[in-house]
Amino acid sequence: MSPLIVALLVFVVLMFLGMPIVFVMTFSSLSYCVAAGKAAFLMVVIEKMFRGMDSFVLLAIPMFIMCGEVMNRGGITTAIVRFADLLVGRVKGGLAYVNTLASTFFAGITGSALSDIASLGSILIPSMEKQGYDKDFSCAVTAATAIQGPLIPPSIPAVLVASATGLSTGALFWGGAVPGILIGLGSAIVIFVEGRFREFPKRTEPIPFKEAVRVTLNSILPLMTVVIIMVGMSSGGFTPTEAAAVALVYPNADPVYHHGFCDPDPHNGVPGYRLDAASDVRLLLKTR
Repeated sequence: MSPLIVALLVFVVLMFLGMPIVFVMTFSSLSYCVAAGKAAFLMVVIEKMFRGMDSFVLLAIPMFIMCGEVMNRGGITTAIVRFADLLVGRVKGGLAYVNTLASTFFAGITGSALSDIASLGSILIPSMEKQGYDKDFSCAVTAATAIQGPLIPPSIPAVLVASATGLSTGALFWGGAVPGILIGLGSAIVIFVEGRFREFPKRTEPIPFKEAVRVTLNSILPLMTVVIIMVGMSSGGFTPTEAAAVALVYPNADPVYHHGFCDPDPHNGVPGYRLDAASDVRLLLKTR
């Protein structure tokens, strides 16, 4: 049997068994070497695996992931949703626009679509259903707008591409910012068109001025994360990895943590949980 066919069979079988993709790729590659009679290649597997993740740039990934988790557990997700609701909540279909705008803001913090869906979806999907939006539409808006996460900096896929190709991480960040924002605008246009044919609800009660000021102040500093990263990198102040470290330290000095939004211990359980997620990414890079 052809070694390539053996590798494909192993790949398909392990995928159907539900094995993590990193191990599927590892075992399918090893099966190809064995079937091709090139067992000598196995001698350099360990070296290749460690060389695949031996990159200073890749250290940014676990720090960006942990930054998003710390902010989420600290209550900044709620602050961002409130700020988006303050801006667009009173128009027809307001909560759908809030979902879109919050995704744009949150993308500048986490750099991940899955984090966006998990954090905002748990808050906004039930709220949209409660206001009368159907579940399919609520989930569709959340999933579609979350695509901004991997595009708007800090983008985890951009860090991976920069590591693999040697391209400038800062240039990739800037290159993803405009398409990410355009996706948000495109989603808003679709919501507007849908609203012409469907009876979308809107928030009727105004937000008091003092509350509006409080919500704005509590949201500005978290949203400055992406500004700090982009300005610092563009000015040569720090590298992508150093930018990730700054982004991770920054939430700890954020006054939002002292304004009632937050978990009193937002770091509880974060290192182990987020490093576990980051290790999956780095293991995958070993097999490239």
